[in-house]
Amino acid sequence: MLNWKFSEGFHPTTKVWIYQSNRELNSKEVIEIENALNIFSKEWTSHKMEVKATGTVLLNRFIVLLADESLNAVGGCSIDSSVKFIRSIESHFVITLLDRTILMFESEGILKEISLHQLEENISNETIEPTTIYFNNTVTTLDEMKNKWQQPVKDSWISSRLKNKIAITN
Repeated sequence: MLNWKFSEGFHPTTKVWIYQSNRELNSKEVIEIENALNIFSKEWTSHKMEVKATGTVLLNRFIVLLADESLNAVGGCSIDSSVKFIRSIESHFVITLLDRTILMFESEGILKEISLHQLEENISNETIEPTTIYFNNTVTTLDEMKNKWQQPVKDSWISSRLKNKIAITN
């Protein structure tokens, strides 16, 4: 069960960006990244106005950035500055955070990344099953993240590739 304490005081429609690391981060790296997120969040502005923001690292693999737009909308330049910040994290820690072709799954408490082009193969060899948990990093709001970020494959966009397997397991 995830600790959502980092999101306390943020509206359910708060914008969310999830960046998945290509490797597990160690505890020292997590602390360092969370400190950097804290500094960035306090300094983040949009149209010279403060952005109500926060960030955290979840499961030692996901960097999450929140921006509550109930007071001030996040514009293009401020989003660009957040991407620049994420690129600096990538460079400093020698990780990849912006590759959306790598999908993350959890089965029996173990996280496993699978490239998009290997998805069909992993479905065929039953590495991915209807009940396998998929991390949907395309969620855009805090409410979606809390309710749809971790979901069984059968409830995700991947389910269309599992038609025969779902019919068998239901």
